[in-house]
Amino acid sequence: MADLNKHSIEMERLSAISSIHRNPKDSTYANHNTPAKYAKPDMENGALREGKPLKIMSIECIGLLAQYAGVGFLAGIIPGVIYPVLQGYLNAEGTTVTSATVLVQIPWCYKMFFGVISDCFPILGYRRRPYMVIGWLFCITILFVMAAMSIPDPYYGDAAMHTIDEEDWTDDQIDSINESAPNSAGKYVVPMMLASFGYLLCEVAADAMVVEYAQREPLEQRGRVQTAVYVVKTSFTAIGATVIAFFMNGEEYAGSFSFSLSFQELMMITGVICAPLVLISWFLLNEELWDVVRNQWFWLGVPMIEYLPDGIRFMIATYVVVELAEPGHEGALYGLLTATTNLTTPFGRSMAKLVNAQFHVWLKDIQADTTLVRRDVTITIWICYSMKLLSLAFLPLLPRQKAETQELKRTGGSSRTMGIITVGYLAFAIVWATLVNLLSMYETTMCWKITGGCAPKS
Repeated sequence: MADLNKHSIEMERLSAISSIHRNPKDSTYANHNTPAKYAKPDMENGALREGKPLKIMSIECIGLLAQYAGVGFLAGIIPGVIYPVLQGYLNAEGTTVTSATVLVQIPWCYKMFFGVISDCFPILGYRRRPYMVIGWLFCITILFVMAAMSIPDPYYGDAAMHTIDEEDWTDDQIDSINESAPNSAGKYVVPMMLASFGYLLCEVAADAMVVEYAQREPLEQRGRVQTAVYVVKTSFTAIGATVIAFFMNGEEYAGSFSFSLSFQELMMITGVICAPLVLISWFLLNEELWDVVRNQWFWLGVPMIEYLPDGIRFMIATYVVVELAEPGHEGALYGLLTATTNLTTPFGRSMAKLVNAQFHVWLKDIQADTTLVRRDVTITIWICYSMKLLSLAFLPLLPRQKAETQELKRTGGSSRTMGIITVGYLAFAIVWATLVNLLSMYETTMCWKITGGCAPKS
């Protein structure tokens, strides 16, 4: 036993001496020392990841910006086309239009799952570019399918009926009404939702690349890449909304312009514009191989103006994600945090339908435009704004700056119970928003109470 203790002490001394006099440049030591879990970047400039910062005017950055230009353009076109086509052309009920809007936004609630897939299942050794290519190919295919779809005759055979009181319609005008037009809305909403899934997949992969690039930036410059991509995205969203405002505002869409595009023409043009992004995704972007497998302008103009502050709000919220993301989990974490933000709109709209059903805000009520209707519309708007203001009460919980975010990450701890609760209510909200709004698209289920019901029979 004494000999064993003696040898143990001698080994300890040898270990201590060798550790004191080791040469870090010695190849033997470099090959046998315990590796760190992640390589530590040079922290002198505050960077969170090794690598050179991305130059804004480089080919690689232009390729990345092109992804957000395409996503932003589609984010202005796809949701924007719902109102003129479904309500202006097909005369669908307001609850149907709301459900359609939710369904084209619901894919953004699945960003977390797409982010996990992108992080964990590389294709040909790449985690981002193949998913961008797949997403664009899928989205463009759906756009061309919609371009080939037939569309029924408008609800009002005479476009002038949009601006004439119902009591003043002639017999010929009444005979021209296409009663089946509102029931065909779901035929176009589901493909639009699928197209949204396509360009969402592109954005998820691009978001993960943005996190990787942003973490290479020094502390003073971090956020520069994020700012650039979201300025581009917001700008092209406004461009898409402008296209809708000018080219989907003809008389057949309850507008006043003498010119317009058909739904099929708009989808064809949009598909052609987005087609080059398939090649840009593969050839311009660089990725290291991964080592594991009441006035129309109030309706059209205000949303375009809203894109700027909304883009700024979202952009600032994403800065936190860069500080929290761990190498190898960029897509999952970015997807989780942004999906939580994106889920609020579809879930909120679904709940809003239940609230609105208690008031006189149905399509025929709006057309009647009585004092009672104006009062109820005002009440629903105040309810909406009150909920938005209430959310500001949670603003103080956010960290003030990057240093505070890093400190929260180090010392904030973790809770299994809160994690389960969080996943639970997020899962419930996703399932609720998806099912309720899908049920609103079909004639047999659209009048259920959970879907918002139907207008009372007059």
